[in-house]
Amino acid sequence: MDDKIKIASLIVLALIAAGLAIFFLLLPQDTFAYGAEVDSGTFKDIFLNSSSVYILSDLRGVTDSNVSQGILQCQVDFAGSTGMVGKLVTYESVSADGCVSATGGDNPKTERNLTAKDCFSRAGSGITIYVHSGNITHFYSNGMSVGVDNTYKFGTCGIKRTN
Repeated sequence: MDDKIKIASLIVLALIAAGLAIFFLLLPQDTFAYGAEVDSGTFKDIFLNSSSVYILSDLRGVTDSNVSQGILQCQVDFAGSTGMVGKLVTYESVSADGCVSATGGDNPKTERNLTAKDCFSRAGSGITIYVHSGNITHFYSNGMSVGVDNTYKFGTCGIKRTN
């Protein structure tokens, strides 16, 4: 009798594990895919070797207008920083209404009516600077996560080019 209970328990656990795996695999990717955490030096090397950069501001859930203005200003500050010279830069902003994407360069293009999933999945094809509500910056193999709060100061986001 004990063997039947053990086997039944294993079957139930296997079904639960399979269900969770399917759920997470099919879950829409509407978040930044961080990758492995790295130190700032490793991120610098990854960034320098990348030809495409996505600067993605995430305004979902932000209720403080100072924070949302800071997030958008940080995105602009990154876009204008000297480290972006020579890179194909795409600017994307995600809000509760969806996503707007714009490319810079010689042939700028803006796309509207995109879903958050659209923008996050495209950002995975290059290095991403993910600007969101918070106050901590972390470096990852796929980009960097930059937290902005209501104390943001103009011009403090950016990547400088060094010769």
